[in-house]
Amino acid sequence: MKPSLFSRASQIGLATCLLLLSGCLSLGGDAKVTLYSPQIQVTAQPDWPTVNWALVVVRPLASEALDTERVAVRPISDVMQVYKGAIWSDPAPDLLQNALVDAFEDSGRIVAIGREQSGTHGAFALQLDMRQFEAVYTAADQPPSIVVNLQAKLFERPSNRVLAMKLFRVSVPASSAQVPAVMAAFNEATTQSLSNIVGWTLVTGQANAPKPGSAH
Repeated sequence: MKPSLFSRASQIGLATCLLLLSGCLSLGGDAKVTLYSPQIQVTAQPDWPTVNWALVVVRPLASEALDTERVAVRPISDVMQVYKGAIWSDPAPDLLQNALVDAFEDSGRIVAIGREQSGTHGAFALQLDMRQFEAVYTAADQPPSIVVNLQAKLFERPSNRVLAMKLFRVSVPASSAQVPAVMAAFNEATTQSLSNIVGWTLVTGQANAPKPGSAH
């Protein structure tokens, strides 16, 4: 991550303000919380192929800081916090896995899609590495931007040979620092990211799919 655009003193001041004045950030629990679940609606693009193979979506990899229901926020470059009074409906990796399966289904371009836990058999498997899924402050007087940074890997099954990998990074500025606005930006950033990943997976998988009559 690039260094903050403002001084260290300003960074500390911002963090203190966020923690003590607004009360929106906390490392502890909260008796009253709001449950959030991004509503992802992916629209198939004209250049996406329609494929006749099945895909398995593996649960995304994530650090302990992201493998949780808490909503991550970075008030300064080297500090991770969570929003007080706001949680995801599932741990973030499960939320992304479920949203990705739904996105493929909604595209109407794949014959079958399923989670690894369901025992689905497919020609390919897709796994994400969650590098960032957080609100990031880069200026003391600006709302945060939502950064969704995902490394996607497409595997051949059953050999588990890596066919391709690509980094998908989307940043969407929130309209304000209030939690509802932050969550709306999370929804937009996640939708953009998963739409890009669905299109890339369909194109890449189709390019590597066995040709009719060939041995596989």
